[in-house]
Amino acid sequence: MAWDDDTITVCAFDDQAFVPDHLQLPASEPVELAFDNRDGGVQHNVAIYRDESAEESLFVGDLIAGAETVTYDVPALDPGAYYFRCDVHPQMDGSVEVA
Repeated sequence: MAWDDDTITVCAFDDQAFVPDHLQLPASEPVELAFDNRDGGVQHNVAIYRDESAEESLFVGDLIAGAETVTYDVPALDPGAYYFRCDVHPQMDGSVEVA
């Protein structure tokens, strides 16, 4: 995780993994999430869910074809532990800690 003021950065690499795979977000305030898709010609996104069942989405970012960087505006989340993944490649996943 990289902080640039109120921005968190996460990258997708060609081995279909997020770096980092654990994010820490501030509670009860919106945050900018910079997403760097480094997979040329491959679509990825970042989606945050209540848990690993991925039944309740809290944020779903647009699909981005790489190589491209976008900034998502993630709404304020309550304190807790959450799950994030790429909806195209669900094996690309990680955890989100909001505190």
